[in-house]
Amino acid sequence: MPADFCTANPDIDVEIIAEDAIVDLAARGHDADICIGELLEADMISVCLSTPFRNVIVATPGYFETHGRPQTLAHLNSHNCIRQRLSSSGGLFPWRFSDGNRGIEVNVKCRIIVNYYSTVGALVERGLGQAQISGPLFDHQITDGRLETVLDHLAPTSPGLSLHYLGQAQVLPKLCAFIDFLKAVIADGRLPRLHQ
Repeated sequence: MPADFCTANPDIDVEIIAEDAIVDLAARGHDADICIGELLEADMISVCLSTPFRNVIVATPGYFETHGRPQTLAHLNSHNCIRQRLSSSGGLFPWRFSDGNRGIEVNVKCRIIVNYYSTVGALVERGLGQAQISGPLFDHQITDGRLETVLDHLAPTSPGLSLHYLGQAQVLPKLCAFIDFLKAVIADGRLPRLHQ
């Protein structure tokens, strides 16, 4: 998506910063951010980018063949779990589940801890363990059988992705161009991985 935007808008310079924290756009000098859910701050405007999606436990078929498939949340601790450390707080990204209307947070033992989301996916695809990931980011690997999901009935739903920007009186032309680009991409279905 960034490459398409840059191609369509050669006069606009783009800076992408990946963080696992909520960012103060004004203090950091950023035009916008994309994160899960909508920010409810009075001075922010949100643009919905995706429908809600599930966070699922995945591993390779080979991993499940060797180690078995966890049947309950308690079984997770007997598996090689790969978790992400949050750079914002230093804590581990929690594994959350949903049982009906009841939210459950499980502090699974982990064999490997990394600090970047794509590394989690890469290690899972290498068969080193299982991880909880945002389903749409790995739709292709799940669909073609490279990854399999477990405990689907307990997979929680995230509210989807949103773009946030400051509700200033005058929105910068480059930000208007980016918002219009995203809306067009969504409208014509060029973001299929973010929809379920």
